[in-house]
Amino acid sequence: MAELAPRFSANRMVREYVTHTYFPAAMLLHEREGGNGRLGKELAAWHARLERDWHAIHFGQLEVSEPEGHRTIAVPVYLGALDPADVAVELYADPVAAGPPECLTMTRVSELPGATNGGLYRADTEATRPASDYTPRVVARHPNARVPIEAWPITWYR
Repeated sequence: MAELAPRFSANRMVREYVTHTYFPAAMLLHEREGGNGRLGKELAAWHARLERDWHAIHFGQLEVSEPEGHRTIAVPVYLGALDPADVAVELYADPVAAGPPECLTMTRVSELPGATNGGLYRADTEATRPASDYTPRVVARHPNARVPIEAWPITWYR
């Protein structure tokens, strides 16, 4: 009892909530209200763009190449009215055994001629897993947003 009680006490619980939840939330609010709410307004505009324009996101044909033990996966992504800075294009693979999922940020390597905010995105991986394990996706991204808590949209390659 003497060893376990401190780990499961109300004092410990409240201290952890204050340290890990309430204090960081208060700091975040302070940042967003500063400068006459500049950051808060910026985030609100970003959320509005996501809600208004997310539906237009779609993918082109996925291409996989495997030169010398490495794999390159490339896919055209059409963002419509969304700015490429509003999103992240990722390459996702479910966990193997008890490991974590694999999630790589894909790099925008070129624009797609004639497409509004369309770009070719690419990522390199080791060829240790089948290419079919990997799926491109688009997720919301903003340097001051807590994703996915504050912005949950996600579009998967089909």
